Amino acid sequence: MRKLDPDCLRQPNLTMMVTNTGHLLPCGQLNVGQGVRDPGVQELMKYTKLSDYKSLNDLVNHPKWIEHFKNLENHIAPERCFYCCKAENSFNKHSAWTISSPDGEEDLEEK
Repeated sequence: MRKLDPDCLRQPNLTMMVTNTGHLLPCGQLNVGQGVRDPGVQELMKYTKLSDYKSLNDLVNHPKWIEHFKNLENHIAPERCFYCCKAENSFNKHSAWTISSPDGEEDLEEK
């Protein structure tokens, strides 16, 4: 079984981001390169458009948002989460720059 070690479970208030489309995501890595093409991320984004809620609190208490984090605790996640936060990573990909080419391919460079 693949294991996750995601930053968003350790420091949830430090990793969230708002995209240029107005979606709240638990991690900036979900919004770059292959992240936005990941079907699991696309499914999560159906429920994270800020303008669909009266408050941020309403969004983070939505059952789908809560389900996402419960799934992470059980090592169930979009593929992008495993790419960035699998427990066996030799380096934390959050400490690297992600550079996406027009075709969506990614290169990682150490900061």
